[in-house]
Amino acid sequence: MDCLVRTYHYHRLTQKIKVAIIDSGIDATHPYLKGYVSQKSYSATNTNAFIDNQGHGTHVAGVFLTQLETLFDYYHLVAPIEIVAAKYFESSPSPSFQLTAVLANLNLNETGLDAINVSSTGDKSDLSERREFEYTTQVLKIPVFAAAGNNGLILLKNYEAYPCMYRIKNLFCVGNLEPSHKLFPLSNFGHAVQIYDVGTNIISSYPIHNPNDAGIAIMTGTSQATPRTMANMVFMKKIGVISSFDRDNLDYTRTISSHYNIPIRVIKFPEHLRITSSLAQ
Repeated sequence: MDCLVRTYHYHRLTQKIKVAIIDSGIDATHPYLKGYVSQKSYSATNTNAFIDNQGHGTHVAGVFLTQLETLFDYYHLVAPIEIVAAKYFESSPSPSFQLTAVLANLNLNETGLDAINVSSTGDKSDLSERREFEYTTQVLKIPVFAAAGNNGLILLKNYEAYPCMYRIKNLFCVGNLEPSHKLFPLSNFGHAVQIYDVGTNIISSYPIHNPNDAGIAIMTGTSQATPRTMANMVFMKKIGVISSFDRDNLDYTRTISSHYNIPIRVIKFPEHLRITSSLAQ
């Protein structure tokens, strides 16, 4: 039998991609994530950030990695990837001071971060929390991608969700779409939400607590859409498609529909890439 073997030349990016995921921790021993999770971790709880009893953070990390590797394969690129585990809750989201504490620890001790993913959706503004996010995004120039929440409400009008609603440059609020690119009914939306991505029925990594565990789970929510958006945006920045992150300049997005006259925007990918020698080898 004759077969056609197609080979591709892959370019290696000159810089690694490094992100932090502030969540319930990450199972660093998971077969899919092993080798990608940084040896250095942060925790605002009394437990190790590499122990994820809730499973949410491990799932989010897998979503980010899958999306980034999909983009690498599509555009024939490779790059080292590092994911930093930053744990701020155990079984359910903790008070904002624990989120603020782990973010402050990242800001003080971690270098070279391309972005930070946050799934927290507290319903009250906190001045200390806001100032720490301002320091992250404005002083350190690290973009933050935050989940919009899953209440099916209009942010600013019917419901408040933080840190999403801090009007801070380089802090992006992400909503959830169905695979058909319709707004998922439980996704929060509104003018405070800049970008949307598919976060419905997403298969990803899940902690393995005993030999019978499958190590995968299906989840739906803005928490699943957010790491996909972070992967897309960091990738676009690394390959030079966008020069900087700016929530007020959405030239790298396109409007696909509207909901209550509010635009639904998604990332706009280039049809062709021209990889320069300064970006890849």
